Amino acid sequence: MRRNWRALGVFLLAAMALARPLSVSARPVVTVLEGKPWVPGDRVRAGAAEMEVLLCAARLRQSQQPAGIVSVGNRQGNLQPATELALDRAAFMGVAVVRVARDGMAPAQPSRLFVAAGTLSAIAARALLQDCLARFGAPPAALNPLQPTAKERAAISVQLARFQQAFDAVQPSILVAVR
Repeated sequence: MRRNWRALGVFLLAAMALARPLSVSARPVVTVLEGKPWVPGDRVRAGAAEMEVLLCAARLRQSQQPAGIVSVGNRQGNLQPATELALDRAAFMGVAVVRVARDGMAPAQPSRLFVAAGTLSAIAARALLQDCLARFGAPPAALNPLQPTAKERAAISVQLARFQQAFDAVQPSILVAVR
């Protein structure tokens, strides 16, 4: 019986290697950032949250590996406006951004370059983002993250659409009873 388990393990490892080529040097790095409580008009907390995101994105970009940030917002997935702007800038730096709601469902925001995690937890979203970065690669970075062109934005959007499909595929289906 022990040999059968070993054979099954070898088979699964071989199947995974064939299904998804992964370079050891390109191991994705993903950080989870928890949204901080805030009050509208509180510039100090907004500035600190924005700085945290930008420092995290800079550190991830220095690693020279595909990188991502899983941002955990409040119950509806909302974040401070300054935090969202910093996450936009991180997305233009080539860092994939996934939004997670603490206790609910993160809403999709088509105008932003974020992947909506739906009902996934931060841990599950982190693992899936690492998988997406390994399979599809990192989104392209804009030459100037402060002023990205429409072409650069479209290229990032195309790459993140692949990520969003992977996140949508793992969402539980909701059954509605009809009378």
